[in-house]
This record gives sequence, C-alpha cells and structure tokens, in this order.
Amino acid sequence: MSPAGGRHGVVGADLLDRLGPYVRARRLGRALPDNVGFLLPLPSELQRRSPDGEPRDTVRSPDVAFVRRDRIPPGGFGRGWVPLAPDFAAEVLSPDETTSDTNEKLDDFRAAGTPLLWVIDPDKRIVAVYAADSPTRWFRTGDTLDGGDVVPGFSISVDDLFEDVAADG
Repeated sequence: MSPAGGRHGVVGADLLDRLGPYVRARRLGRALPDNVGFLLPLPSELQRRSPDGEPRDTVRSPDVAFVRRDRIPPGGFGRGWVPLAPDFAAEVLSPDETTSDTNEKLDDFRAAGTPLLWVIDPDKRIVAVYAADSPTRWFRTGDTLDGGDVVPGFSISVDDLFEDVAADG
C-alpha cells in the first residue's frame, strides 16, 4: 500500500492525540498508532488459505487502536505482531480504498472479537460506528462520538477529528 496522505494522517493523529493521554491518565490500557499489526484470532472457517490449503495469518493494522489494560499480553507488547484483536479500532478511509477492502477489514475485526469500530470518512466528514450487538450509527459535523463501554468516558467531537483538514478532498 502507498503511504497515506496528509488528511488521512491528520485525522488519525488527532484521534490518537486525544485517546492516548485519556487512556494513560486513567490506566485503562494502551492506545496504539497505525502500522501496529494485530494478529487476529479468526475462527478456522474464516481464515484465509494459501494456494496449498494451509491457513494464513490475518494481520490488520488499524489507523488507531486501543487495548484494555487487562488484555495487554503478559510481560507487555513484544517485537512481533500483537497476538489479539484490539478492543477498539478506527479506520480512516483513503481515496484509493474500495468499499470491499473496508468491509473485509471490518469483517475481520468483528469476527476476531473487536467490540468497537469507527470508520472515519474525511471526504464526507462522517463517522460510522459499529458496536457489538448494536445497529450501525452515523455521526456528522456537530455530533460527539464516545467510547461506550469499551473506553468509558472518552468522547471526541466529529469536528475535532477534522480540525486542520481541507474539506475539498
């Protein structure tokens, strides 16, 4: 994949800049940036297969992630991929990303047990929120997102996500 553009990076950074200090101050867990790979524990029937039929690892790297303190691997995070699904994952849509690509990522996170997902669309300035056992909710300019039961008390306005982001695409 090619590197993300400035708009994509600013949105991810704004979310991480607010989420990271919030969870650290409350010792809730750890917020992680993009390029951290999560080795998702998918059920065997959903694992991708190599041409010879062997299961392949499914590794996903959301733009922002959160792992609850009680789920951080024993001894802390190691050198390799994080061997679990994040408790929260945010994806910032890229202009070259297809709906199929996004849906595949969401399906993988949900199947692996990620209870809260945000899909942030800088073009439309909207955020889709997928929470376990709830219908999809859409948030727009003027709305405030929250961490629900996953990141208790955390909130950020949609407007703050798009601060310093050009609206023209």
